[in-house]
Amino acid sequence: MSLGTHLADLTLRIGNDDAPGVVAELAAICEPPGVTVEALRRHHLVGLVVRAIADAGSWTTLPNDLVEAIEANRPPPPVPPAELLDAFEELAASLSEHGIPALQLKGLVFAERFYGGLDRRPQYDIDVLVPRRRLRAAARLLEQRGYRRESYDLHSRTLLRGKLKVDLHRTLRWAPAYRIDERAVWSGARVTAVGGRQIQTISDDHTLLLLVLSIYEDAGQGSAKLKQLLDLLLLAADLDSTIDWVAFLARREAEGVRRIAVNVLALMISVFEAAELVPHLTATLAPHLHEVVLTSRQAALDLLLAPRKDPANLSWFRAIYPGSFTAYIAWFWAAGFPANLRDPGRASIRDTVTVTIGRSDTPPTG
Repeated sequence: MSLGTHLADLTLRIGNDDAPGVVAELAAICEPPGVTVEALRRHHLVGLVVRAIADAGSWTTLPNDLVEAIEANRPPPPVPPAELLDAFEELAASLSEHGIPALQLKGLVFAERFYGGLDRRPQYDIDVLVPRRRLRAAARLLEQRGYRRESYDLHSRTLLRGKLKVDLHRTLRWAPAYRIDERAVWSGARVTAVGGRQIQTISDDHTLLLLVLSIYEDAGQGSAKLKQLLDLLLLAADLDSTIDWVAFLARREAEGVRRIAVNVLALMISVFEAAELVPHLTATLAPHLHEVVLTSRQAALDLLLAPRKDPANLSWFRAIYPGSFTAYIAWFWAAGFPANLRDPGRASIRDTVTVTIGRSDTPPTG
């Protein structure tokens, strides 16, 4: 069995809260410990694996060199959930005083809903959505509250205050061919209970959309995480019997991202062999399988385990992108300027241009 297969099965066992199964999958991997643990680290699974080993009481049953490699790569202690919730409530109140609404994304919402508690899914930051046109004002207000800017990308800005890290998003995701309705995102916002507190977050529909687009863009760069894919599966399985998947895809059609959604959801099902976990979604996708670019589990796993900027991943991204890829490249350069000139690898343009130059804008159909 390949490393990718073991990792996918191990990740699914984490989602099932099957600690002995996680340990068994880990022990069955035949790769050198360093290779195994680096793969776990890349897919943000080390903390979850450490928790499973502790739950199973199995540290002494694993090979010493594997335990040593895990310990050497054990992530720092996560920020306590109460501190993250306090920080979100503080910044949300501060932004609200200036007429800027804020919604919490993913993270702690997933931990309580899908992982069995706030301490069961290690969390190191807060993802916060603010209206697109208020991002700069929101960042300035956080700086006045003691945060400092660390970095930025096309979708968000990262700010730090002590151990607290806030990723401030202005949109779920965006690109020239996307037509995401920002007003619908905000009008569909809901309140959910997290740690006994009432937290504003986005709807399940838009959370699915966020995960789909995040995985699509990260997989295209060779940086998708199995942890992301597990979040998507747990949400899809939770909703499968109640959501209208046909209507979900129809909304994505209006946004220009239906083909992306079809491919990412099919990727998720292939990686985890999850057709029985999401039978209604599987049935809904059946008429669209001719649009799926990767049609086998091994191909899906290869996409997730490929090195960063792998040409095959960039080709997959391009095959699914819903508009002119030349226009996307031009936008990517312009939107990331001047950071792209300082660090083209970080902005992921140099390799994208290398792969796509000389090709037409018409995506392949296979």
